Amino acid sequence: MRSIVFTAVMLLNLASAAFAQGISAPPNVIKTCESCHGPGGNGPTPSTPRLNGQLAAYTVNRLRELTDLTRNSVRATMAMHDNAKMNDTLRAAVADYFSRQTPTPAQPQAGKLTAIGQRLYANGDAAIQLPACQSCHGADAEGQGNAPRLAGQHRDYLRAQLWNFNLVMRDNPVMHSNAMKLNSDQIESLVAWLGAD
Repeated sequence: MRSIVFTAVMLLNLASAAFAQGISAPPNVIKTCESCHGPGGNGPTPSTPRLNGQLAAYTVNRLRELTDLTRNSVRATMAMHDNAKMNDTLRAAVADYFSRQTPTPAQPQAGKLTAIGQRLYANGDAAIQLPACQSCHGADAEGQGNAPRLAGQHRDYLRAQLWNFNLVMRDNPVMHSNAMKLNSDQIESLVAWLGAD
């Protein structure tokens, strides 16, 4: 746990340093990112993650992860492997740019499934030893430390990532142990509560 906190603090410091030094991402790099992720990171493609309002520390770390072919789902690796090969200063500048964009709010769906997702997110499930999602991702799913913002993310993307962690197709030991406890109804309930169209 200490190493996770230390890494999150270091990544936050890196992103803050880039911002303090006035380092900004070159327009051509932002344009390349936005060609898939949409203007300001708020793209319409359901399977491509929204970056607008995403925590800078998380984005820096994720860009690093995407250079490793063994740690990611095939789709993420194919799409991002070459684009993620940038130095840490540029990663921090890109992350800072997207973190300053207005985040898309969650749009909870109507119905019983959403209420289940809300409870699961806030309280976890003691019967299956599942901790509350908010303990890492924040009370409003805004993200904290190196845990990403989930609120307002595309529903299809959230669903795919929960299954990737469940099936150990994306490397993250904390998420493996938690997502592997979820059944399909619980995954759908979290997607209904957290996501947006």
